[in-house]
Amino acid sequence: MADYAHRLGIQSPLRAVPSLALGTSEVTVLELTSAYGVLANSGRYAMPYSIEMITDLERHVIQAHTPDVQQVVGSESAFWCRICWKP
Repeated sequence: MADYAHRLGIQSPLRAVPSLALGTSEVTVLELTSAYGVLANSGRYAMPYSIEMITDLERHVIQAHTPDVQQVVGSESAFWCRICWKP
């Protein structure tokens, strides 16, 4: 479970104990959100970012962010995690 969580983008140290699935290790809200994003994005991870594009007054793009997207888990695995997880 700890290995799978790290593949989803959790970078905090996780204790590999059975109670991990109950949330016994501390993770940040940003890590948790990005990990859930992998499941919603068919197994692809993109590091979270806040500014997508910078434009001038005439709306010419000065700089745009292009996320580095990586396939970290299979799309089938991400699909079944979404289906089986019930909040």
